This record gives sequence, C-alpha cells and structure tokens, in this order.
Amino acid sequence: MAENRKSRRPILIASVGIQLPDRGPKLEGLSLDVSPGGMRIYSPKPLRMGICIILEITFEASHGKQVTETLSALVKWCKPERGMYAAGIEFKGLDTDLHPRLITFLEQTEPCRETIHDTKGYDQPGRDSH
Repeated sequence: MAENRKSRRPILIASVGIQLPDRGPKLEGLSLDVSPGGMRIYSPKPLRMGICIILEITFEASHGKQVTETLSALVKWCKPERGMYAAGIEFKGLDTDLHPRLITFLEQTEPCRETIHDTKGYDQPGRDSH
C-alpha cells in the first residue's frame, strides 16, 4: 500500500473515547501514533469511512501528567486488525488555543525525529534523501 501521509507519526499510546454521530454509547479505543493531521486508532467496532466523530484523547503529557483533549475528526479508512478495527483518522480543526497539550506533544517530538534522521545521514546537504 502506498504511503499517503504528509508527515511521519510519532508514537502516542493513548486512551481514545470515540463518540459516533448517532450519540450512542461512547466506544473505548486506543491510539498508537499521531501527527498534526491525524492519528491511527483501534476501535472495538468498525467505523464507517467518511463519518465525523468526536475523539477524547487521554495521554501522558509533560511530567507524567494525564491530560484529555477533545476534537472532531473524520474517518478516512477502517479495517480489521489484531482483533480490533484499525482506523485512519483525520483531525478537523486542530487548534493551538483548543488543543494546546496535543500540539505541544507534537512539537516536542519533532526535534527527536530529526536528530535520528541526521545520525543516519539523511537530510544532509548534498545527499539525496530518497
């Protein structure tokens, strides 16, 4: 399968509450990675492609503190995987004022990823990175 992501995704193991449009009971899922554009989540039930959902993402922020941020998202794809349903989620309206801790997490993980690339010789002047 071709890689369609616009940026690499740092690991973010988090609890994810998933509210479907029908306002039924909230599903309890988890995430493994995140980027400024979205995340991959695992749900106990399949999520229909193209629906808008509300996510409550609970993760460990700086100094070990658990925080929760709520945001709207769009289901881009969903498939059975590892006894659950993996889904690609696109954030709608990720905002510095509304989601400061998630954005801070993303900003803090970016330099670490670039350091790893530099030690392998990628992204250095005069070297192809493909």
